Amino acid sequence: MSPAPATRHQDVSANLEFAMMTFVRARGLGKVLDAPIDVRLGELADPVQPDILFIRQERLSIIREKWIEGAPDLIVEILSPGNWLDDRRTKYRVYALAGVREYWIVDPDKRQIEVFALRGSDYEILGRFGPGERAASEILSGFDIGVDEVCTAL
Repeated sequence: MSPAPATRHQDVSANLEFAMMTFVRARGLGKVLDAPIDVRLGELADPVQPDILFIRQERLSIIREKWIEGAPDLIVEILSPGNWLDDRRTKYRVYALAGVREYWIVDPDKRQIEVFALRGSDYEILGRFGPGERAASEILSGFDIGVDEVCTAL
């Protein structure tokens, strides 16, 4: 069994999830969920548990009682010392092949957010944002958040 994420990881997740959920709910755009929740991506991988995910309103039917059946529209992974390679390589490839339209990688140690958008069957980087900058979403048009806001402990 994997150890629970560190408190810093949880702070970063809560900061981003709260902002994203507030934005999505106010506009009726869909649903934001957080780990632990299994996401089934068919034969591409065993179920994965992204840190945060977003599903557009018109695709909410992929939400089942105990898991998500298919690719969310946006996935966020927060790097930890034990999982960074998996998030940057394995999940990066699997999410692209599964059709996850936007993928965010948050690195609390570097205080950095990378935003990738699916173009065809691969990701294109939309931006690499650091301290003092704001990361913006393509899928959630109008949503942006300061890196300092995300990477600050509660």
